[in-house]
Amino acid sequence: MAGFRPLLAASLIPLALPAAAQADSFTPAQRQEIVQIMRQALKSDPSILADAITALRAKSEDDETASQQAALAAQRGKLDNTPGDAVIGNPHGSVTLYEFYDPRCPWCRRMVGDVEKLARTNPDLRIVLKLIAILGPASTLDGRAILAAANQNAYAAMQRALMTDSAEPSAARIRQIAIGLHLDADRLAADMDSPTVTAALDAQRALATSLRISGTPTFIEGSRIAPGAMSAEDLAKFIKG
Repeated sequence: MAGFRPLLAASLIPLALPAAAQADSFTPAQRQEIVQIMRQALKSDPSILADAITALRAKSEDDETASQQAALAAQRGKLDNTPGDAVIGNPHGSVTLYEFYDPRCPWCRRMVGDVEKLARTNPDLRIVLKLIAILGPASTLDGRAILAAANQNAYAAMQRALMTDSAEPSAARIRQIAIGLHLDADRLAADMDSPTVTAALDAQRALATSLRISGTPTFIEGSRIAPGAMSAEDLAKFIKG
């Protein structure tokens, strides 16, 4: 009976399909017999249901990974050609890491220093920063400031300043930071509302959606996608495959 539990758990997966998909598979008598067997098995060992749920979850995750891989292959050409991209590290590096981040995402904010260190300590690494403002108005405000700062060659400086700042996001606070970075604050404010910045925000969000990216940070290297924050050590391992 050692193999019975996983076998029965696996059998629950096809039975979870819509009834129409099962209508021609068994006779009414056979279906009734299967139901009775399953009821008796669940009474004897309720953990079988947990095994089935785990198997269903694993299958769902596998399906999602496959869908995301297909989307990545289809959108590969857009990864390096999206308005609003910024590159840190070696712009000609043979290894490219893409980071989709939201400037107000707490996990992204914690990883700012780790990502910068990774760029400094890996001379053959090219990191493409892809800003997706998905966490509300504050994200969009900070995102506009970061993208607008690129017009004054200050994307990285504004990104770091905003993502390490503890003050509440506001136009006034962004102006203070811009002045502290010796930027033209009036030009920054005008650029923040420009059609170019709006188009960049929209393009990055559209790319993330097409890649089935729903959270930040998300990292891509080659054909591998890693959603969620990770330690500096794990990030270094990720780029090395």
